[in-house]
Amino acid sequence: MPPSALLSYYAGTSAKPKKPLTEMVIRMAKFMISEIETVSLSGRTIDICNPCHEKDILTDRWPDTVTLQSTCAEHLKELVVALEKMHTGHMASFAVSGDLTL
Repeated sequence: MPPSALLSYYAGTSAKPKKPLTEMVIRMAKFMISEIETVSLSGRTIDICNPCHEKDILTDRWPDTVTLQSTCAEHLKELVVALEKMHTGHMASFAVSGDLTL
């Protein structure tokens, strides 16, 4: 599970004022997925510093491996699908597959 400081960073980075909460969570998850997949393709783990204090590394303890961060991205994709179905009123047709533990 990504640390709360990293989630806060992504929330601030992907923010778009005056959007409903569901849309903001979907937007944030898609932003995270994109960043994780980009660095995973090069065989690296994400490396993000606190924008206000560059010596504070937000990713110093997570993720330990590329596999772990890729698994997180896959879980985020499932979250996006579920939220989009809920947002459009099609939740009855959605079934969660596997364990969603990040």
